[in-house]
Amino acid sequence: MRAPLILVALLAACGGVTEPVAPQQQVSVQRVHIGKGLDASSWISLYVLATDASGAALGCGESEVALKVSVSFNGGDYVEVPNAELSLDCDERRGGDLALVVDNSGSTASELSLTQQAASSLIDDVLAVEGRASLVRVSTNAEVLVPVSTDREALHAAVDDLFVNHGWSALWDGVRMGNETLAGPAQGEPRAFDSQHDFCEATNQLGVVVFTDGEDNNSSDEQAYDHQTYPGDGIDTALEDLYKLRVRGITTPIYTIGLGDEVDQPTLAALAASTGGRHLQISDPAEIPQVFGLVSDYVSATGRVCAELPEEGCGAASVRVEWSWTEGEERFTQVRTSALQIDCPEEPSGRIATFLMTFSDPGITQDQAATMAGAALDWVSPSPEPAVLVVLDDDHHGESADDAAYIATLLRQGDNRRVDLVDEPAEGIRAADLEPYDAVWFSNPGYPIDDLGSMLSLEAFLAAGGGVVLQGDDASWSWGQSFPMHPLTHLDFADNGTSTCGVHTDNQQGGALQIAFAELDHPIAVAMAGEVLSYGDDMDHTTPRGEGEQVLAWASLRDAPECAAFPAVVSYEP
Repeated sequence: MRAPLILVALLAACGGVTEPVAPQQQVSVQRVHIGKGLDASSWISLYVLATDASGAALGCGESEVALKVSVSFNGGDYVEVPNAELSLDCDERRGGDLALVVDNSGSTASELSLTQQAASSLIDDVLAVEGRASLVRVSTNAEVLVPVSTDREALHAAVDDLFVNHGWSALWDGVRMGNETLAGPAQGEPRAFDSQHDFCEATNQLGVVVFTDGEDNNSSDEQAYDHQTYPGDGIDTALEDLYKLRVRGITTPIYTIGLGDEVDQPTLAALAASTGGRHLQISDPAEIPQVFGLVSDYVSATGRVCAELPEEGCGAASVRVEWSWTEGEERFTQVRTSALQIDCPEEPSGRIATFLMTFSDPGITQDQAATMAGAALDWVSPSPEPAVLVVLDDDHHGESADDAAYIATLLRQGDNRRVDLVDEPAEGIRAADLEPYDAVWFSNPGYPIDDLGSMLSLEAFLAAGGGVVLQGDDASWSWGQSFPMHPLTHLDFADNGTSTCGVHTDNQQGGALQIAFAELDHPIAVAMAGEVLSYGDDMDHTTPRGEGEQVLAWASLRDAPECAAFPAVVSYEP
């Protein structure tokens, strides 16, 4: 069925009317998304979830919600989507994908049994509506046990194998990994769609379900323990990082379940509310199956709104959604503004080089770093006297944060170069910021890149003929796998390389990598001919996509010739 939304002029409550009582219902807007058509049309989709005071889902269309949707492109005026275009789609359709994150760090045996029962039931509910599920276990380290899948037997076997370990809790790592499982299968989806129907069907429901009976205390490896036995994945996750978890640039709803008195319930509630999810607080382990059952209903209970925008646009967009509903004689109103990036696919004409390394690593001499940097810039730049912008990603977490300044210093040693160094703005670098330059060096030395807007700006810069160097040992994937990096790197990400051929390779501990340049007639490879670099940190494990890229240097485990090599430096020109 299609349930028409009650489309009315929203009260001036958007401007400050005081609500005399708290609502019994909770209504949230999720997964606000804008997409492009091959014919340059622009569309918007979003989901609406309503629950009652107990947290139980109200069926799609059971709650009378009024919506007002407005869109602004690139800082312009907001334009309202006509009411006639908005309707709530309650048709039965393919279910969504849920990542289940289970904290076993402090569980009791009886609690574990109830959690396993509840998790198996939730998985069955998701698969029954043609959805998919994944499983992440949290203890001293977090670990993906099953990627997003329809394999019921594998998922149930992993649930049955959950065990109690009274260690620390890397809960925030687990939430991030849950999002990464949802993002993986989506990386190959089109960047523009044939029709509005195809766009709407592609924006299916996703969510991360988090169960915990304690607090995070090891997502930043802050405890003293055996890091060789528990290596983690080399990425420290802070609470604030979870607020920017996305899939294809769309915020992922997070549903949090907190059991007992040791849980930071306000923090979990705030995280859920900010993403359009729900927080459910329970005091008795016997409630676990019931609460998991509430969450399993959320995917099928959400209604989807999908409409054509009144004007075309691309680049930076701001979507303002206002929604209201009535309970008795009271009217409640909420507003959410989402910052989105609209892809404007263009064929590149400029060159790009990707360096999966930190240039200031102790194993790389200053002469080697200077030669690599200079050769890379000379090759990518369309001008022999280039103006160069070096950008330090703002999500570097303090790891090797001086690397971009070091590179800028090396580049300034060359003749006839103007080199500027800037920190990436919080909202990402804009295409207009790059226009005065011939080449851009974008660096996040030790962490994944987190701003889709910056990457789309680099793509637009390449399309206009500019040169780009993308650099960092986690540069082949985005934070939380929120968006694909392969349009720039032409590499498929496997893992971030904290272990290579079974040897710990991270933070100058364990084994080290060696980087050897290929014998190719390419200016970067020629400049580094005969050089072998030593690298003591993790480096992304990737595979070339076969799209015309050239692997200029390969990394391998030092003194292990039987261990397969993987790309360290890659170039691409159209």
